[in-house]
Amino acid sequence: MTQNNNVSSNSIAVLIDYENLALGTGKPTKKKPGLHQNAGPRPDINLIFQRLLKMGRIVSKKAYCDWSRFADVVTPLHELGVELIEIPDRAVTGKNSGDIRLAVDAVEMCLTREPIDTFAILSGDSDFSPVVSKLKEYGKYVVGVGMEASTSSLLADNCDEFIFYEQLLAPQKQEAKKPAQKSRVQPSTTRTRRRVNKSAESAKEGAGGAKENAQESDGK
Repeated sequence: MTQNNNVSSNSIAVLIDYENLALGTGKPTKKKPGLHQNAGPRPDINLIFQRLLKMGRIVSKKAYCDWSRFADVVTPLHELGVELIEIPDRAVTGKNSGDIRLAVDAVEMCLTREPIDTFAILSGDSDFSPVVSKLKEYGKYVVGVGMEASTSSLLADNCDEFIFYEQLLAPQKQEAKKPAQKSRVQPSTTRTRRRVNKSAESAKEGAGGAKENAQESDGK
């Protein structure tokens, strides 16, 4: 499906597999290469929202996780208007009930909330590929967002559009470099100002000397 070119008319439901995003920013463990078991820097969810807002209005925001593991992000997510869905630790349930709940909510909204024409799934987990296919069957536009290192190519290829989180960070990194570049040119600017000041002083002294000579000539 192609998304409506009239951005203001697009309604987006955002479903966040928060654990997948948080672990996706970490480094692979030595015991299980390719798996991100340790969480890295917290993903900037607002940055992702700002990118999605260019596609339309966000009408629903839900995040799924065992929030006792990420208690530091609960308040910031609440402030962004995200509904936090509490999911028991998979060690207790024996399965990833977060993935199941997210998939069920996606299909339920697809069938009961017709105005929603776009679904944004924030995860790189290949388990969501069947959900993406089902949403597309019902004519929905599906956007995926995930980390490059931890995103399944199966999921990325199945989405209508996939955005890598690192691409969103690139402009910020470029902006961060600008002050450092500016500071390097400051010494040369200072030297230029000094040369201008010295020239002005020399010109002033020259003018003063000429005035004195003119006065002496008048006296004679």
